[in-house]
This record gives sequence, C-alpha cells and structure tokens, in this order.
Amino acid sequence: MEEMNEDLFEEISPKTFVGVLSEKNRNAIDWGVQGLIAYGCQNVVAIVEPKTVQMIQTLEGHKSEVTIVRWSRENYHHDLSNPYSLRVASCDVTGVTFIWNVQQGKTVSTLSDEDKTVQCIEWLWNQDMNRDLLLTLNDNKHLILWNAETGSKLWKKSFQEGGLLSITLDPFDPEKLSLLRENGVMLLDDFAAHRCPPSNGKSFVIACQGQPLTRAGSNQSISSGSSGDPKHGRQESSRPSRRFELFERKGKDTKKDAAEPEPPSLNNGCLQAVYHPHQRNILLLLFSQEILFIDTEIQQSTGGFGLERVSSPMVRVIPCSVRDVLYCLHQNGTVSLRVRRRESITSPGSPDVAYKLSCQSEVVRNSPNSRIWGVALSPLDQCQVAAISSDGRLLLWELVGAAPSSPTLPPCVKSLLHLLHTTPNAPPLRFLLVGLLRNLGPPPFVIRMNPTFLSADKASYRPWVAAGNSAGVVQLLDVHSRQMINEIRLSNYPVRGIEWIDVERILVWSYPQTHSNSAMVRNELHLVDVVTGCRKPLRADKQREESPIEVICVSQLRQYFIILFRDQPFELWDLRKLICIRTMAKNLANVTALTWAVSEKRRTHRRRKSETTTEDDSETMLEHAFIAATTEPRSIREKVAFSDNDNNFYWFMVEGNTIKDVTKVPHQPISITALAWKGDMMVSGDVEGNLSFQNMRRRVAKTVSTRRGWVIRLVFAPQRGNLKVAVQFNDCVQVWDALNEQMVGSVICPKQMPRIHSLDWASSQRLLLAHDDGCVRLVDLQLNVVSGLLHADPTFFCPALCNGKDALNVKYHLQHQPWNDGLYQMSLSEQQSAIPVSEEMASYLASPRLGVAERCLIVAAVMGDESDYQFWLVVLYCLKKLKWQQLEEQGTLTPEWREKLKREPLAADVDLLMEKEDFEAMERDRMAVQESKRTTYEQTRRCVHRLILLGQKDRAIQLLYETPPEHASYVADSLKACLVASLAAGEGVQSHVKLVATNFIISGMLTEGIELLRLIDMQFQACRYLQDNGRWEQSAWLAKVSLGPSEYGIIMNRIADYWCTPQVSLKSRALLLLLTLSNFPKLVEHLFSMRQFDRAVLLIEACREMGVEPAVPEPLREAAYLQFARLLMFLSNYSAARYYARKAGEKGQLLLEEITLIEQGGKVSEAYSAPHSPEATTPGPQVAGEDGTKQHATVISPDVAVSMPDVIGTDQDAAVNSEEAAMEQKVQLEVSA
Repeated sequence: MEEMNEDLFEEISPKTFVGVLSEKNRNAIDWGVQGLIAYGCQNVVAIVEPKTVQMIQTLEGHKSEVTIVRWSRENYHHDLSNPYSLRVASCDVTGVTFIWNVQQGKTVSTLSDEDKTVQCIEWLWNQDMNRDLLLTLNDNKHLILWNAETGSKLWKKSFQEGGLLSITLDPFDPEKLSLLRENGVMLLDDFAAHRCPPSNGKSFVIACQGQPLTRAGSNQSISSGSSGDPKHGRQESSRPSRRFELFERKGKDTKKDAAEPEPPSLNNGCLQAVYHPHQRNILLLLFSQEILFIDTEIQQSTGGFGLERVSSPMVRVIPCSVRDVLYCLHQNGTVSLRVRRRESITSPGSPDVAYKLSCQSEVVRNSPNSRIWGVALSPLDQCQVAAISSDGRLLLWELVGAAPSSPTLPPCVKSLLHLLHTTPNAPPLRFLLVGLLRNLGPPPFVIRMNPTFLSADKASYRPWVAAGNSAGVVQLLDVHSRQMINEIRLSNYPVRGIEWIDVERILVWSYPQTHSNSAMVRNELHLVDVVTGCRKPLRADKQREESPIEVICVSQLRQYFIILFRDQPFELWDLRKLICIRTMAKNLANVTALTWAVSEKRRTHRRRKSETTTEDDSETMLEHAFIAATTEPRSIREKVAFSDNDNNFYWFMVEGNTIKDVTKVPHQPISITALAWKGDMMVSGDVEGNLSFQNMRRRVAKTVSTRRGWVIRLVFAPQRGNLKVAVQFNDCVQVWDALNEQMVGSVICPKQMPRIHSLDWASSQRLLLAHDDGCVRLVDLQLNVVSGLLHADPTFFCPALCNGKDALNVKYHLQHQPWNDGLYQMSLSEQQSAIPVSEEMASYLASPRLGVAERCLIVAAVMGDESDYQFWLVVLYCLKKLKWQQLEEQGTLTPEWREKLKREPLAADVDLLMEKEDFEAMERDRMAVQESKRTTYEQTRRCVHRLILLGQKDRAIQLLYETPPEHASYVADSLKACLVASLAAGEGVQSHVKLVATNFIISGMLTEGIELLRLIDMQFQACRYLQDNGRWEQSAWLAKVSLGPSEYGIIMNRIADYWCTPQVSLKSRALLLLLTLSNFPKLVEHLFSMRQFDRAVLLIEACREMGVEPAVPEPLREAAYLQFARLLMFLSNYSAARYYARKAGEKGQLLLEEITLIEQGGKVSEAYSAPHSPEATTPGPQVAGEDGTKQHATVISPDVAVSMPDVIGTDQDAAVNSEEAAMEQKVQLEVSA
C-alpha cells in the first residue's frame, strides 16, 4: 500500500485549476500556430490543447491580472540549432511582461519599463533578422522594442500627445504599423527593428457622423461615403457611414501652425484597428455597429458595412489571410462569418465592397452575468474559433460545410479554402460547437480530496477533488489530468461544506447568506453520489429555521458523523443507517473545535493480532477502514474530542448507538479553535495562533506560538507515518512537522498569494488551496506554486513537446521514405507509436496524388510549422504550373492530368508571388474601388497616378478633366491631360520626354519622373529608378502590372537579391519569390547557404518526381545531398542517411563507410553533438577495427560551417546576368543622352 501511494502521489505535479475570469482578462486569448490556445484567467496563463479539449499547462508568476497573451509565431526554418519551441508572452495590470517557455513552465525573461502599464504587445514576425523581438505599447505613449530572449530594451519611442491604445503590424510591409488612438488612428511608415522611428507618423481624426469637417493648411479629409459631388464620380448612398479627417501635426512653434485651427478631438468609439492580411494596405476600423476599411497607401476610405438594427453589436473582428473573410464576435456571444462579394452602386464601372453574412453561430446559454470576453482564430486552417466566457468556459466552434474541393490543398488538410470553394448545390456553411472546456465556478470554494489513500485496493484509487462554489454547484475534478468529471447543481445557496463518506459519496450542506452571526437559516444537507449525480436530502424533517451548520465531521472509520451548528447543540449520526443517534445537551451549544480518533482499546486489539508491532499500527487499521466499516456486523469504538466557548475540553467514546466514558478537562488557558488527531498525535490551535503538539501515548506536549492569530483549520497529511499538518489562518497558511514541531512552509495572503478560503491535502507531498480569485492551486510542502514540466501526450502531437532530435526525425521520416521500397510507415520503428492523425490523413500521406511536395505540405500542417507550410504551398503551386506547361507543350495534357494539376491563384496575402495576370486583375479591381470612393482632390490625384502606372491613360485623362476651374491645380491638370493624350498618340517625342523624366528623378521628383517613363512605355527603366531610390515594393508592383516576362524576371531577381541582404533580412520571402520565378538553381544555392539542406534535397526530389528538371548544377546537388545525409546520420536515421549518401557522389561513399562503422559501434552519443563547432568532424563512439584495436568512428556534426561547392554559375544565371548587363548598359546610354 505504501509503495502504491508513493507512486501515485509522485505523479501529481504542482498545477492550477482556473475558474472565472476577471474584467481585466478581457481579450487576453490567442491561438498559436503550434495548435495550442493560451488565455489569461486572473493571474494565471492557461494553455489548452483544442483537439482533446484539455488544459495541459498553467503558468504562474504574475502578481496581478493578466491583460494580454500573445504566442510567438515561430515562422522560421526548424533544425537542430532552431528547434521547435513554445513561447508565449503575457502582460499584467502592473505592466510586467513575462516571456514563457511553455514546455518547461518557466519564464525566459521579464520585461518592465518603470512599472508603466502595457496596452498592447506584438511579436515582430515579418522579418528574419531576429525572432526574439517584441514590440510593446506602454503608458499609452511609449513604443518600446525588446529582445525577448535577454529582456534588454533595444529602443524607445515616445509620443508626447499620448492616447495610444493598441498596435497593429502591416503583414505585407515590415516598415509600416498603425496605432489606435483615443480619437483616431496613427500611421507609421518608417518603422524598422534596427532603429527608433524618426517621425511621429500621421493621424486620422474620426468625427461623428454628419459633423462638418473643415480643411485648413495641411489638413485633408477622407470619407467612406455619402458625398453627392458628381465631379468626383460619387452619388448619394443611403447606407450610413462615418467620415474621417487626416491631419499631420507639425511643430507648434511656427506662426503658421498657431494660426491653423486644431482638428476636432472626439471620442470616436473605435473598438479595434487591425490590418487585413488578405489585402495590402487595408486597415479595418471596428465600431459596435459597423466596420470601415481604410486604404493607408492612398489615405482613403474604400468602404465598409453596417449591421442590421436587430443584430447584436460587434466587439471583435478577425480578418482571414487565405480568403477575404471576416469573423465577428458579437455582444450576445455569437460568432458570425462574413464573406466578401461585389455589387454595383449606380453603374457597372463603380464597384462597391460588401461583405455578405454567410453564417452565424447559435447563442450559447450563459448564466445571467456571463459574457463572451475574447475570441481567437486557428491560424493555419482558419476554420476553427475559440472563445472564452467570463464564467471561465472555453468554447470551440468549427466551420463546417461541403466536402473538401479546393485544388490548392490536399483534401485531408482542413482549411477555410475547402469550405469556400464549393459547388452551387453545396450545403450552406454553419458553425458547429465541437468542444467545451468547463472550469471552476464562482468563488468562494470549499474543497475536499477523495480519501482513497486509505484504501488498500489499488484499483479503487480516485485522484478526485470535490469543489463546492457560491452558485450551489459541486464540481468533481481529477487532479492528475485537470479534467472535470462531473458537475452537480444542488442548491440555490452557496455550498458551505463538503465531506467524503466513501469513495463515491459526499455530504454537502448549504444555506443562504447571513448578515449576522446570530441569524437563523434554513439548512440544506444532501448525500450525493458524485458519479451518477443522484442525491438524497438528509434532515428533511427539519424545515424550520435554525442555526447554520458550521462543520460536519466524519469519523475516521466512516461509521459516524457529527453535525456541528453555530449556536445550538451538535447532532451525532449513524453513517450506515443515516439516522440521528443523539442530539447533545443544550450546555454544549457553543462547540469551537471537534475531531475524531480511534479508541485505544481498538488499537490494542489490532496490535495484538498483528505479527509485527509498529508505532503507527492505528494507521494500518485505517487503511482497511472502508472494508471494515462495511463487512464487520458490529460497530468499532471511536473517540470524539471537542472544546467549547468556556475553554472546556471533552472527549467520549461512541460505540453503536451509545456514548460512553465522557471526560471533561475544564478551564483551558486559551479557547481552542481547531483540532486534528492522527495516530498518537493530537494538534490544537487557539485564538492567539498558538499550536499545541500532544503525543497522547507518551503524554508529552509542546506549544509553539505562530503569532498569526485565529487558527481556522488543522489537517493532517495522508500516508502512514506522515505527521505533517496544514494550518490555516485568516491571512496565512503554514505546514508543520508535528513530530519535530518545526515549520516546513509558509505563505502570507494576499501579499504572496490570493486569499485562501479552503484547503486540503491532495497527497502526502501536495496541498490544495482554494483562493478568492476563483483558482485552486496544487502546491508543494513549501507552498510554492510551480508550473510543472509539460511532457508529450499520446492523445495529441506537438513537436515542441518532443526532444529536438526526435521532432526532426519525425518530420523527415514523414516527408519522404524512398528507402522503404514503396512502403510508407507512420512510425520510425516498431517500438514507437505512430503520430495521432486521422485515418484519412494517414492514407493520403502513404499515397499522395502529387508526391513529395504534397506530402511535405501535409506534414507541415501536422507539425504546425508555419514556415514549412508556406514554403511547400508555393512549391506545390509552382510545380503544378510547370507541369501543366510541360504537358501542354507536349500535347499530352489529359483530363486526368487536368484534374490533378488544377490550381487556384495564390492567396492575396502573398500578392507579390501571384501570377502577373492575377495580380494585375486584382489591382485593377482595387483601383476601381478607390476611384469610386474618392471625395477630395488629393484622392483624385493619387488615383490619376495609379491609373497612369496601370496603363489606363484614357481614364486618367477623364479624372484630370474633372478638376473644377476654381481649383488652384486646374491649369496644371489640364496641361497634364493634354500631355498624357499627346504621348498616347504620338511617338516622336520619346527622347525629349525621357530627358525630362530623368531630370525630374535627379531633382527629387521621383513620382513625376516615373509617370513620364510609364507614359512612353519605358517601365523597365522606371522600375530600375525606383529600385535605385529604395522603392523596392513600388518597383515590384510596377513590374507586376507592366513588364513582359523577360524584363519582369530581371527586376524580380534583383528584388530577391535585395531581400537577402543583411540590412533587409527577408530571406524567407526571397525564397518564395525565386520559386515563382522558377529559378531553382539560385533557390537551391540560397537554401544551401542558409543551411536548409532538407528543403533543398526534398525540392530536388519533388521536381524530379513531377518530371520537372530543376537544372541544379551537379556539385551543388551532391553537396546538398551529402549535408542532408550527414544530418540524418547525426539523428541516427541511418536508413535515410544511407539512401541520400548514395546520391552524393564520391564524398557520399566515404559517408557510407562512416555510417557502417557507427552502426557497428552503436548509437551516436549525445557527447558528440557539436551544434556550433568550428571543426568539421568530431570523434564518434569506439568501434573495433580490422586488427581488433579500438578506434573512433568519425561523426560529422550537421551544424558545422559548410562551405559552398565550387559552382561557377548556371546557364540560367548566366543568361539572366548577361541580359541584365545589356539592359543596364542601355539605361546608362539613355541617361547620358
């Protein structure tokens, strides 16, 4: 029995059971790309696994309520030096930010800026420079960039005006971000990680609907609608809208600024500002009844939509990246899905942006005071939504509809793309509630642990704790798994106490709230089966009002129990028959403390029958209490000890229905308030905080003063020989060793921990504490709350919970298994279990339609690897395109191949990777929307500029002619219209226009010079000028909409090279761009230099499997295979390493010999892993040589410095370089002329 208890109790690690949320926890929820959900509950960060809907970790450390939670994106290539990890940042009310290692349950660093409050935090995920950068908004006016790994502050930007509320990063441009203000939105376009932003940005002021806006000086206004000016192409709209004013504050020392009127500063009611990840430069502004869209590039509103009058107001919006879709959270707790559609305003040439309500979840029944306080979206599939309610529940909705039919993704990969790519007869979309995680109810709590540690039967062990709350509900929790087993509503009154009477039954009492100690109440006492929920009322005949029940004390052998009242005599009950044996005399109406003990005669009888006598034989008898109490026909004598208000101490024997041997010890020095008795040790506590330890056998007593005041409760720890006792005071909890009279641990409330309402032992080494913040904490003997280590779970797969080598082994094994002779295995070996995936996914992994690339995409989704997911998604798209072109040229494009290679355009969240035709069509549609929404001259001027670059010269001329005669730019616009018209008709003035354009650019008028070059069809030179002036994004945009294939390839290759520079550090984007250019040699070269050997090799394998020749030089290809084989050998995956080593040429043969030596000598030891060793080889394990002597096998670490193979460029690179040189020379000659 002792061994069984030790094994089971050691499994119970410190943890926290969370409950209701605080008002400060609103919107503190995030769903990580790793597949886990994190949210703040009071001072705790809770981690939930959504597939199994179980809480797997709680992070303790904050001293105040958690206000913000953000997962690290981890969108980088994972290898031995950069393993999978789980990092989450959390902020609290006091402004302290913790960076957590979720797997270890420890803080990595702490960020704090002079105790200033934190309004928002964002990880800088859209750059490759450093993945540890965290941006915080402090005290409503300080923008601070931190190194989250070291906790150091990199720079700090202060805005004097203040009033900043939140940050949103532009997902397309790392130099842009927006800040929501109390009276508008601020835009920054010079943000960079390596320096503090030099400017203060531009601010939008939001005025109330219908309020006139004045323009003065540099102030410019923009609007989302309802302008009746026909000169700007707008008609009256019946849809309500808000108007905006854009102003840029300058120095207030100048006379000009002093003369200008201040723009209106109004509380606009904007709840949220967030960039749309599916549309470039689109900022969403959320109000309670409408959502507005702002194009930050042209500083113009492009539309919006409002709710119907019967709809519940919105509180949160989440835009999707894979499609133009919005998830909206409403005040009534429902989630709605809105999909963009197009409709005409007044004419076919004036499109409008509209979002149709596709579906809405059902209203979840909540308690009267319960509200949905936060929502998060699954980042990879974007079809699952998690919401947290104020009562602590976590709800999971999944968007379901037609069968998967999107050609972009395999059918086994769950994604929003499948649901929106439907046939006309497909069923409508709907939200399905797929998960509900219930937590603790409202405090205060009463907790009692199941006393199965007394049972000698190992099968009967139940690590259950019963928690009663103020709502009259009893919840049954498993302390091992944190799962809620049952929830039973018993009363409308708060639960006042719980006592276990056997393995599955409890006594629960409750009564209404009283305002004085002498008040009379109606008590409710129930006998409850916690498994079935069946209950039986006791004392049902006592319907009159009486003194409240203070304590119910069950005897140690579970034969009797005593009901102790506040101001009336206690009752003695027979637990077997559930009848009242006796009500004590009225002179015993004020009992202050009571406890049970086993009689001395019974202990002597047991000791005589035992073969071996020990000091704790009474506890041996207690281990069989449950069996003895039900099998023995006669009752076992038990002893009761109690004290009263008159400082008298009593004890008596109970046997059957009789009370014997009543003893009174009068006039104790101090009133006793708590008693506990175990074996021969009795501990008492009094009103002054003194603890008396009495050995009843030896008749020895010792009193210790704690000076903590009134002792509320004393509880002995379970297990034989364990005499540790928990002591509860009003403001403190202590653990004492009663044998040695020494204190083991102490915690002061609320200084060190929230106030404690109830406590009980969960095991011999763990204590359960119920706090007034609604949480129940499982602590150690020193009363420390320590987050436990998170281990891998067989019910779900998370690579960050595995060893770094094991996670990479699983990944490489699932991606490609050519060495298995056509067989595909889900596990690395017969001893290891397979990854828990659906049968459909396992079947598809074994035989994907499009081979390696499609399988790698599925594995990335299973691993939650954002970087790999994006990479293989683009690889699959490009291979489909190349294969289609190849079969079309050969004339062998059969219907079967057409179905296999069918593809959709790449999502707009990677717009620069889209096909030129798709991108140009998208920009033309966007231009039509911008043109239809313009209301000011400045917006018209920007539209003219865009139309010229798009080649829509006729429409640009029409807009120039719309300038009214009284406008200051009327003459300039008329002349410009004539110039555009003449250049479109004539061809003899190109040299003069070219000269003027060059002079404009040299003089700093880049916009005007680019327009002129575009008008004379010299867009290639315009792109080069843009690049030379640092306008790389604009250069890519112009190349997409105007250049031919050859010139387009040159410009985009230059952009890829620019992104790879250390100053920019956007190599991951450069890799995707090279993919779309089909520049595989240069791509593999970059992958090799970035040490992404697995991607390089698998890309070559995928190309050859699809019949697309990557044209990678042989030395580079062999070098990639060799390094990947070394990596696999280092991971002890010798079968895979041998396969790739055979493809690595002569050096691969040497590696095969090393693998053979290692296999003969055993596994590679951890001592030989040198992640950053400058040397190429390390000594391996000793193996037997041919002569019988011991020698070291050479193990080559995969993370050593790898030199590039001696490759003199490829034919494709040479052709690109020669063509680029020719273009460069041509441009230089033209400029010289």
